[in-house]
Amino acid sequence: MRQYMNQFVSLFILCFVMCFHGLCFAETNAAPSGILWQPWSDKSFEQAKLKKNRVFLYIKADWCHWCQLMGDITLHDNQVIKVINANYVPVKLDVDRDIDIVKQYRPTSFPTMIIMDSGKRIIKRFSGFMKPEVLVQRLAF
Repeated sequence: MRQYMNQFVSLFILCFVMCFHGLCFAETNAAPSGILWQPWSDKSFEQAKLKKNRVFLYIKADWCHWCQLMGDITLHDNQVIKVINANYVPVKLDVDRDIDIVKQYRPTSFPTMIIMDSGKRIIKRFSGFMKPEVLVQRLAF
């Protein structure tokens, strides 16, 4: 009986080590995913100018239910991620943390999304929760 118990414990430890190693390996070699958010800075707008891209400004609030849904569903959609990362310099602002910047753009509801050129001129603006396919359509130019 003791022999079977030792084999069982050894097998359990081996499985644990292999699973743990697999998780660590997958974590460190995972490809970057998600929207590549940039800070609000001159560098972000210079990057947009250099790449000849527009800026996707996303204004949200932590307390906003629709912002949370947008973040959990729409902004994690593979097609949305692909379109934003390929065609825009994405910048995310929080209404409670980035008060001075947000005031300049006068959002009337949340989330608010603004498409800007590299000179900070507004091209399009829209607000409220959007399904992924709707946002992709609105991001087309």
